[in-house]
Amino acid sequence: THALPSSRPAADGYKTQIRDNPMRENLCALTFDDGPSINTPHLLDMLEEYGIPATFFMLGSQAERHPDIVKRVIAEGHEVGNHSYSHPNLRVVSLARKEEELRRTDTILRNLGASPQFVRPPYGSYDASTEKVAASLGLSLMLWSMDSRDWQRLPDNYATLRNNRGTV
Repeated sequence: THALPSSRPAADGYKTQIRDNPMRENLCALTFDDGPSINTPHLLDMLEEYGIPATFFMLGSQAERHPDIVKRVIAEGHEVGNHSYSHPNLRVVSLARKEEELRRTDTILRNLGASPQFVRPPYGSYDASTEKVAASLGLSLMLWSMDSRDWQRLPDNYATLRNNRGTV
């Protein structure tokens, strides 16, 4: 997913959300959501084999279940981001719930040695109060520009998988 003009500067000049930025180079940022899970170590093995860095947007509930995997992700040089505690639609929950979801996950990740800089709201769904809560934690929103849609169904051959722009 090439995540990084839907970028909006905050009052301090930093971007509060990143979706897609034109690049002079042919670059791609790989990101993974909803983990860590029992599948993450296999993914880490593959990334290590090819020397590929990635960003893992982690759920606090999953990080609590798999702290050793979180530590491995960090130790292997990957970036860790906040994906909420329990994966709610942050646009429709109360302000208190938004704060709890993001703050709780931030604390868990930091206690495991991560230094999150970004939050990816579940479903890409957020509002102005979500941005404010994220900013209060020193986090910017990072979305995506291409979605493999592998969460809908997995094809027999990944080479045939099309993203949301219709590209294989």
